[in-house]
Amino acid sequence: MQLPDTDNIDYQYAFKKGYRMAIDGKRVTSMPSNIRRDMGMRDYFQQGWEQAVEDMSLTQEFHNKPNWRSRFIWFAFMILGGIATASLMINNIESEIAAQQALISGEQSNTTNQPTSQQNIVQKNTITSIDSNPNNEIPLSLLSKEQRKDLELTQRQKTIVETLELEPIIESSISILRAELSQDIESRTPINILQNQVPKYIRKLNFFTEVSGANGQTIYHRWRTDTQILATVKLEIESNKYKTWSSKKLSSAWLGQWYVEVLDHNQNVIYRKPFYYGNSQ
Repeated sequence: MQLPDTDNIDYQYAFKKGYRMAIDGKRVTSMPSNIRRDMGMRDYFQQGWEQAVEDMSLTQEFHNKPNWRSRFIWFAFMILGGIATASLMINNIESEIAAQQALISGEQSNTTNQPTSQQNIVQKNTITSIDSNPNNEIPLSLLSKEQRKDLELTQRQKTIVETLELEPIIESSISILRAELSQDIESRTPINILQNQVPKYIRKLNFFTEVSGANGQTIYHRWRTDTQILATVKLEIESNKYKTWSSKKLSSAWLGQWYVEVLDHNQNVIYRKPFYYGNSQ
């Protein structure tokens, strides 16, 4: 508080009163009646009020002003910490490289100092391991999970030599109004329809059928190849004209001729749709 340049005690009192009331958050209209009646005291009250408001504004601006010194110190610590972390990582990498080089040097030295008979044994074991893998097949550990699964299915399929004959298609009261292969089904409608050729990159296939005359019955979708039945899906028909579908995950181990069949409740074939998975021969 900076007192006004006056020796009048009443004016000083009015100035201090206005300053304190502004600090306390009271309105200027709340000035005491004895000050209100004196024009001079009223002016000094108003000056004290305004000075208090100005002082509070300056204080608020000071508190809101950003502390650039603290920010600069924090930023400097962040840079130093990043440099230290990078230096530590570089040292670790250099240590690992040095250790690997030392290990390689030690292995080469041990190999050079082996007796001739031991070298022959090592060479013989190497030749044996190469002969045991004449086709230079990639080790399973280097394949992805999906590739390993495809390889296992391919090897399993190679053991199947017996051809599975196609069953005859019988006449039925059930009518197949529509039968489509598609990549997706949206709002009970096939999307991205495929014909009799299914590309190898597709790993899931839908078979959509619209049937009539089978209300309340059970039909089946059977997915098969020339050598094996891969899935039989049970489907309940809930109206006289009904849309339904099934899906099958595909694998590159099953490239070749496929069939998806519609079976009645006795699992007799009433419809068959052939397609070829992969590049046609």
